[in-house]
Amino acid sequence: MKTPVGSRRLRKSVVAVGVTISVWLALGLPASARWAYGNGPTDLDVITNGGENRVCFNRIKGRAGAHGFGDPETFNAPPGPYGTRTVQVFASDESLDGSEAEPGGLRRIDGVLVPPAASQTTGQLQELDPYESFEDFGGDTFSVYAAASFNIVPASGSVDVGDYIAVKIQGRSAYLTTLAADCEPSSK
Repeated sequence: MKTPVGSRRLRKSVVAVGVTISVWLALGLPASARWAYGNGPTDLDVITNGGENRVCFNRIKGRAGAHGFGDPETFNAPPGPYGTRTVQVFASDESLDGSEAEPGGLRRIDGVLVPPAASQTTGQLQELDPYESFEDFGGDTFSVYAAASFNIVPASGSVDVGDYIAVKIQGRSAYLTTLAADCEPSSK
């Protein structure tokens, strides 16, 4: 059941204040690239290492979601169920910026096809209440209305510290790029 827009606004304000305080208290702890806009709307919320644009080389955690265009205060999600998402991780010793998604992987600008290093299918996306949002580089707002968590642990040796990483949802062309860092031991 959807809550009235006014209730969502109040709850969103309370949550925003709580989140801001939590962030201040947790400086230096893992942060989130909340609903990253990479080379397009990625529908990915990836946990980064200490607020830097880095992920742990031995695990990539976050959420995959579903979005629509518009202000979360007025946006109405389509009816569910929303299905699952397969999240893919790509690792390369060369930058993945500017790569093109194609069957089999990401084609780097130098022509090399990089296959996924790891992937995981999420559980069923669950409706978010309140909706969450992100903006593209032009200031357009997208509302994320459903999400599910992922926790990808790549096979040993498939991702190394210092690798360039791309994370994307299978079947989509949008992805986000980051670097692989050495974090505390993996907690599967």
